[in-house]
Amino acid sequence: MKKALSILLLLVAMLTPGWAQEEPAETEQPAEESKSESKESEEERRWRTTFTPLLWLANNSTTISYGDRSRNFTLRAADALGNLEAGGTFRLGVSNDEWGAFADLFFIGLGDTSNVGPLGNIPLRTEVDNTVWQVAGTYRVVDKDNFDLDVLAGVRGYSIDVDVTVQPFTGPAGVLAFPGRSLSRGLSFVDPIIGGMAKWELSDKWALDFYGDIGGFGAGSDFTYRLGTGFDYSFNDTVSARAGYTVVDFDYSAGSGFDKLRYETTLYGPNLGLQFKI
Repeated sequence: MKKALSILLLLVAMLTPGWAQEEPAETEQPAEESKSESKESEEERRWRTTFTPLLWLANNSTTISYGDRSRNFTLRAADALGNLEAGGTFRLGVSNDEWGAFADLFFIGLGDTSNVGPLGNIPLRTEVDNTVWQVAGTYRVVDKDNFDLDVLAGVRGYSIDVDVTVQPFTGPAGVLAFPGRSLSRGLSFVDPIIGGMAKWELSDKWALDFYGDIGGFGAGSDFTYRLGTGFDYSFNDTVSARAGYTVVDFDYSAGSGFDKLRYETTLYGPNLGLQFKI
């Protein structure tokens, strides 16, 4: 009887609030830790926006072929800044460190005047305006402490306008020999692209990145590629300076036989600007 009473008292004691409160106390801490980890994960995966305006000192190397005739010309912004009428790139991007998307806009306008003809007295003005836009989605396949690798797929569009002007000139006797003439041609097309981009965090302030893609495959151009690299220096969590180098190349053709038009262009040069993170 005493033994049974002792067991009953023990069971009652185990069911009292003093005993019952110890169980939640042991489970509360893991719950708080889980909640904290969840908040940190949400913070890491939240969507961030970046805006990157850059000055692009691009050169333009172009070969235009029509039928069996072709003309090569290279306009170099580096030779004289006077050749550069306008040049810039802009990127707007969003990312949650796993999925992302970005839109790029490139514009480069170059102009050059040279004297041609047997006597070198015919002034020829060439102006080339290239507008390139790109939209792509990204997915992170490698996410390390100091290294990230993303794959991407999207589309890139081109709009090219070429203006060639033979300016009026006079002959040996000072008589007007040619009143002048202008010729304008333009083309536009859109290419599918695939590629990737990688970034190394070299320190708390410095980072190095690489970009590469290929595309075209006959959908718009015959073939296109884009390569780029750059250094970032962070002033704070919001603003960083950027310096890099970008190459955009495409090979476009249309028509056949004597009417076949082929346009091969490479835009290349350094860029410099800022990046803003929101």
